[in-house]
Amino acid sequence: MVEAAGVEPAPGAGGLAAGARPATLAQAGRLAQNLSWGARMRRRPLIIGSIAALIAASLAAFYVLRRGRDGAEAFKTQVVDRGTVSEIVTATGTISAVTTVQVGSQVSGIVARLYADYNSPVKRGQLLA
Repeated sequence: MVEAAGVEPAPGAGGLAAGARPATLAQAGRLAQNLSWGARMRRRPLIIGSIAALIAASLAAFYVLRRGRDGAEAFKTQVVDRGTVSEIVTATGTISAVTTVQVGSQVSGIVARLYADYNSPVKRGQLLA
């Protein structure tokens, strides 16, 4: 191994002192290995975090997909029989019409008789007044 003139190798630095250039290919290889080790140490938290996130996502997906299968089925069964069909409304509130129509006329005069009252049911063609 050829040493740089007047420079003593420092232990742990690939056989080179701080700031010295490698004189041989072997020294350059050791120096490159030391640098790549430092780069690996900087990437280690990223790799560990990525693995932990992957494991957490896998466990969450497993839990969500298995949750519906564990308990009893969500179906209610009953024997078929004849009967009346009924529906129960369990709500409160005000019922209002979906469509309302304003009825008016363009004539003037005295109304002699009314044949329909406010909110009374009427049929097509029925006389109103």
